Amino acid sequence: MDDLFDISKLLKLRKVTTTISSYLEQELKSHIITLTPLFHPVPIFGEYINGAKQTVKGSDTTFNELRAAYNNLRQSKVFANKLDELKSPLDVYGSVLELTPYQYFYKITNNGLDKTIRIKSPLKWVLGFKNQGINQLRELLADQARPRTSDIQICALHHLVLHSIYSKRQNVTKLLELLHYPVNFEPSAEFGNLPLIYISSSVTTTLPPDDLILQSTELSGIPVFEEIINLEDINKITDTFKEKLLELSKND
Repeated sequence: MDDLFDISKLLKLRKVTTTISSYLEQELKSHIITLTPLFHPVPIFGEYINGAKQTVKGSDTTFNELRAAYNNLRQSKVFANKLDELKSPLDVYGSVLELTPYQYFYKITNNGLDKTIRIKSPLKWVLGFKNQGINQLRELLADQARPRTSDIQICALHHLVLHSIYSKRQNVTKLLELLHYPVNFEPSAEFGNLPLIYISSSVTTTLPPDDLILQSTELSGIPVFEEIINLEDINKITDTFKEKLLELSKND
C-alpha cells in the first residue's frame, strides 16, 4: 500500500468503493434472479426431496454424495450433537437464492495489545437459499440458551444441497466469470468445513495499513472496517468475447 496513504485518501476511496460496490452488487443480484430456476433441488434430487414425485437419473449417486458430506459435518466439533441422521426424503424447500456479504475477523497488534476487527468485504458474497444463509446458521449455532437442532440441521442441509446442485451446473460458473463475477468453493472452518459458494467481482478490494484501520475504528467507536476498492483493477478488465473474435479473425 502507498506510503502516502492517509485518512484523506481513505475517505475518498471509501466513497468510490460504496458507489461501485452498490452498482456491482445490484448487477449480480439481477444475474442471480435470472439463474435461480436452475437451482431448484427437484431436477437434481428428484424423489429424494419431500413432496416431489419426479424420478431423476443419477439422483441416487447425488444423494449418496450429499449424505457423505453431511456425515462429515456431523463429525465436526461445530455440529457435534446438533445434527440427526440424514433421512430421505429431504426437507428442503429452498428455491429462491440470496447473497450474503462476506465478513471475516482481522487481528491487529498495537503497543503489545491485540485488537480484533470485523472486516466487511464489499465485493465478495456467499450464495445461499433465502432465509437459510450463513447469517441464519451463525445465529442458530450461537443460540446456546435455546439450541434448535432441527433448525440447524435444515439450514446446514440447504447449504449442502445448494453445493450439490451447483456442482451439476458448471456452465453457471463459466457464465458468471464471463460477466466478471468469478466463483469459487471453499470449506468454511467457522462452520465445520461446510462447503460454501463464494461469488466475487473481478474488481478486488484490499485493506489499508493497520494504523489507518485502527484510526478509523477508534473514530467510529465500532470495531468494524470495510475493505476499499483496488481502482487499478478496473483498467485490467478485459473483454474475453472481443479477444476471442480477434484471435479467430487472425486465423487463415
